[in-house]
Amino acid sequence: MTWSLCMNNSETITSKENTKFKEIKSLSENAGIVKNNKILISGKKIILELLRENCVKSMELIVHEDYKETDKELLDCIASYKNKNALIVLSKILFNELDIFRTKSPLLIAALPNLDKWNDKTLAGCTVLLPFQNPVNIGSAIRSAAAMGAGRVVLLKEAANPFHPKSIRASSGTVFKVKLLYGPSLDEIISNTKSYSNLITLDMKGRDLSHFSFPENFILLPGVEGQGLPQKVRNMAISIPMQSGVESLNASVSISIVLWEWKRRIGAK
Repeated sequence: MTWSLCMNNSETITSKENTKFKEIKSLSENAGIVKNNKILISGKKIILELLRENCVKSMELIVHEDYKETDKELLDCIASYKNKNALIVLSKILFNELDIFRTKSPLLIAALPNLDKWNDKTLAGCTVLLPFQNPVNIGSAIRSAAAMGAGRVVLLKEAANPFHPKSIRASSGTVFKVKLLYGPSLDEIISNTKSYSNLITLDMKGRDLSHFSFPENFILLPGVEGQGLPQKVRNMAISIPMQSGVESLNASVSISIVLWEWKRRIGAK
C-alpha cells in the first residue's frame, strides 16, 4: 500500500483564508482550543500510541499533499481517516505553518477532554497542584508527576492549558494518561491554607529536602514561575539543596526532583 492510494480524490486546501485552515491554526493557542473545543496533537509516536490505547476522542487527521509514508500502522491509520471522510490534505506550505515542532508527520485533531473538579482534599498519596503559566512547564511537570506515581494533578486557575500543543509535546502525551482535575486559584489556596491538610510548598528558603519526612498523604504546591510563593506559605516550604551561586531551578525541574525523592523513599520502606 502506498500513500498515493490513500490520497486519491482528497481535495487539497491551499489558501490561508480557508475557513477550515483558520480553525485548525487557532488550535495552537488557548483561545482557539476553548472556542472550538478541539486540540491539535503532533508527533507520529505520540499520535499512534494515543490512538492505539484509545486515550483521545479523535476527529480528523491532517497531512500535506506531498506526504510520503512507509510505516504500515500509520498508512492504515491514514486510510482509516480517508474512508471516514476525516482526512484533511493541506498544501505543504500550509501544513508547515501548523507543524510548529517540525515533526514532518501527520497531525491529529481531537476533542478537548473534560476535567472533573478537585473536591476531595484528603486523597491518598501525593496530589500535585500546578499554577505554572508556561505550557511547556505544565507538560513537563505532568510527565514527571505521572512517572513518579503522583495520584493526581490539579490545574489551578492560573495554569496554562494542559492540552496546549506545547504542553502535549512536553508531556510526550502523558497529559492524556494521568488523572487531571481543575482546581481553585492560587490565591484561594493561600488565603485558606487550613482547609488543605499536609500542604507542602516549594521555596528556596524552605526546610532542606534531604532532612524532610514526607507524610503519607500530602499536597505539593510550587510557586508561579519567577514569582514564587507569598510569605504566608513559606513556613510550609521545603527546598532543594544546591551549590552556592545558583539562583534557582526551573519550576518543572524542582517538581521532578521532589517527586523523585518522595518516590525513592517510598521504595526504600
